[in-house]
This record gives sequence, C-alpha cells and structure tokens, in this order.
Amino acid sequence: MDAKNYLIVGGSSGIGLEITKALHKKNSTVYVGSRSNDALTHLDGLHHLTLDVQADSLNFEGLPDVLDGIVA
Repeated sequence: MDAKNYLIVGGSSGIGLEITKALHKKNSTVYVGSRSNDALTHLDGLHHLTLDVQADSLNFEGLPDVLDGIVA
C-alpha cells in the first residue's frame, strides 16, 4: 500500500502534535504547517511548512499535488 499524504495545520503542539505522531508512526507522509518546528525535530522524514494562519497570505509551496487528508 502506498503512503498517504496528510497536511496537519497546527501539528507542532497539542492534539495536532499527537495526530502528527500517530500518522508518522504509520509511515504516512506528513506535512505540518505551524509557526515553529521545535517539537518536530525528532520525527525524521516529516515535512514542515512555516505557517501562521493569522498572516494576510499563506504559502503552501512544497505540498504534493494530492493530499489524502487535512487536519485543521
């Protein structure tokens, strides 16, 4: 089975971090959009997008063409 691509907005803390860890453990390809990635450095292969949802514009460059799920 091919790995699935997931975007987790706010995946560097709280519930988002726990979802990120669970998907990462299942060998999914996980993209995390958050202001910092300090809590994510131990998760090899994780993709971090610097993202502040309060900003006037958002940059989603670096995401794959297909996402199998989004958690926001």
